[in-house]
This record gives sequence, structure tokens and C-alpha cells, in this order.
Amino acid sequence: MASAGNAFRGNEIGSHLYIVITTPAPVDGSFAIVNLTSKRGTPGEDHACTLHAGEHPFIVHETLVRYGDACVTNEATLRGVSSSGAIQWLESVSPQMLREIQAGALLSRFTPKKIKIMVRTELDSSE
Repeated sequence: MASAGNAFRGNEIGSHLYIVITTPAPVDGSFAIVNLTSKRGTPGEDHACTLHAGEHPFIVHETLVRYGDACVTNEATLRGVSSSGAIQWLESVSPQMLREIQAGALLSRFTPKKIKIMVRTELDSSE
């Protein structure tokens, strides 16, 4: 069962790291995920959350969260791709890093509205 802070990547070479940023909903098991990408210094990059080498074993240089690619998935879908061997579960992010990623989701102009609502609900329920 996925939980906020879990991390995984696809098994193909060059696959990005994905982070579960909300707790699965009790009704349908849906949750929000974001992926990370290398900071390149190109115009249009989203700097709402910059992560640094060593903050997670997978992160080896400055990395950005791609909020524009954030999406909703669910337990059944993730369980299916996991059992097929298409993804690899990695060490979860720290609670501090999860909070930084969630805060960035609310700040970023690229985050889809539905994801912002899910993150706001998650943060409100943990207060």
C-alpha cells in the first residue's frame, strides 16, 4: 500500500524518480504523485522546489520537482505496474522533504488545480 513520501522509479534507463505526495483516499485509493528532473537552467523551469544532492540517495545533483507533470493515480494501478516489474520501489523521502515538495505544489503555477486541492486537503488534515 502506497503512502505519502514513498518513492519509486521506472525500470528503464534514465527513468525519473516519482514521489507519492498525498495519502491514498479511503474511498478509491487515489493519490497524487510528482516526478523529479535534473535542474538544467533552461527557461521555463519550475523552481518552486529545488532539491539537492544527498537529500535522497537517488538525488546526485540539483533537481527540480516537475509540478506540471503531477498526476493522480491509485492503489490498483500502482500495484499492477509494481507486480509486473515495471517500477522499482526506493527509499521513501524524509518527512521534511515531503513537506517541502507539498509546499512547492501549492506555490507552483504549473501544479494542476486538482493536485493543489489534494495537497491542501492533506496538509489541512495533518494540522
